[in-house]
Amino acid sequence: MVPGVCGVYHDDGIYVSTAKALASGQGYRLINLPDAPVQTKYTPLYPGMLAVIWRLWPSFPDNLLLMQWLTVSMMAMSVGLAYYYVTEHHYFSPLTALSAGLLCATSSHFLYFGTILLSEMPFALFVVIALVVLERFMRGTSNRISYQVLLAFVLTFPFLTRPVGVVLIPVALILLWLSHRPLWATAVGSISVVLAWFVWGTIHNQGINPLNAYYTDYFSWWSQSFNSVIWARVVFYNLAYLITGLFAVGTTGLFSLVSSSPMAIPILILLGVPTLIGISQGMAKRQPLPCFLCFYLLIVIMWPWPPHRFIVPILLFLLCYWLDGLGTLSRMLRRFRYVKALAIIFIGVMVAGNIFQTYRAIQVNREMQYPYTEARENLTAWPSFEGTFSWIRTNTEPADVIACPLDSMVFLYTARKSIRPFAMRPASLFYGDSAPAATSEQLIAFLREYRAKYLVQTAMPGFSEYLPFISIVAEIQQRYPHFLRQVYVGKDSQFKIFKLSVWE
Repeated sequence: MVPGVCGVYHDDGIYVSTAKALASGQGYRLINLPDAPVQTKYTPLYPGMLAVIWRLWPSFPDNLLLMQWLTVSMMAMSVGLAYYYVTEHHYFSPLTALSAGLLCATSSHFLYFGTILLSEMPFALFVVIALVVLERFMRGTSNRISYQVLLAFVLTFPFLTRPVGVVLIPVALILLWLSHRPLWATAVGSISVVLAWFVWGTIHNQGINPLNAYYTDYFSWWSQSFNSVIWARVVFYNLAYLITGLFAVGTTGLFSLVSSSPMAIPILILLGVPTLIGISQGMAKRQPLPCFLCFYLLIVIMWPWPPHRFIVPILLFLLCYWLDGLGTLSRMLRRFRYVKALAIIFIGVMVAGNIFQTYRAIQVNREMQYPYTEARENLTAWPSFEGTFSWIRTNTEPADVIACPLDSMVFLYTARKSIRPFAMRPASLFYGDSAPAATSEQLIAFLREYRAKYLVQTAMPGFSEYLPFISIVAEIQQRYPHFLRQVYVGKDSQFKIFKLSVWE
């Protein structure tokens, strides 16, 4: 965990800035943006939890430490409760669940999402809680209204943490109906919460242009991102991303070893297929866990973004299905001696590989004071960001609007309104579309529309948008040499600040 650093994933900075808005009585708004629009994209449960901490400890960035510990504790509880859930309800053996839990607890990618301020771990915890309550109600005999209301209550928690959690509600209602359990109170309660959020979003929707849509509206951004021609490509790529991502996130040591092979993708897909087979078999039995996973993954595959991040909250479940498939294979080979011992050794080697990768990430994070998932080349240190923020605080006015790809980070550390000056096309970034991810004309239009006074260029570790953004800035400088005037360059030359000529 890297204390005092926020905004590295962009979304984490938005969660914290909306928490600040709630804590300071400004409402559920994106106060990092110039016009402070109402937040209608991210559901409010996780920002609300962070807002309580901000209210109790309003000293930023010191208060980030308590927010991080909250998220870390929810990560730990999600793993422990998931182990209990899959063993108590006989989905998997204790050895399979333990192995999956060890892989999660030692994965540098899993720990990364549990130690920065993102909603993956709260979502994971609330999903497991909802599944536990659902299983007990389905297998119980009590028809009390109070228990149905409790079930409705916990079913809405995943949705109120991440909108994709809405999938658990229809899954639960269908399973209750098929098992002849009472559901009207559960249906009314859970659906009312979902409808209330959609009414809120409809009333306050401001998805007028692609940039507004990116900040405030999933569906407008989604519809503007793609056309029907490339949907098949999105589904195909995401399916491959999903299967390979299981190993990239959960078995980092194994993945780093296999990924160096020219046959890496086919090998990983072949290894991952048993996971999907196991989920589909469980769904045929009308079991809550595989039914939820199936519909959740269906949305993930259709969503125009690589699904690695969406794997994290359900990683332990996916690893359980994968390891269970390996166990089935070992039982088929039981005539060979020492198969079980070899399987345990294999799991031990994977855990050791994870620990090695995590240890390297810890070393890098301590040296750079910046959260990374692994050691890599051309690392950026946090002091480079701090130097840029210091210049902004000293040389700009409080009312100035700053344009920067890491805009939520700029807002938090400089108290200046900030925008991300592009709405890049995921089709071009991740799915091989030949159209440019963004254009210089779009960037200039956004800068003018939001009356940005400065354009800030920083390092963006892990972002696919970085190189297209750098190219666009260079193109603007070449085509319109007087539009941007460089006023700052850091010791790390990736950090630059330009003043727009329209303000001179």
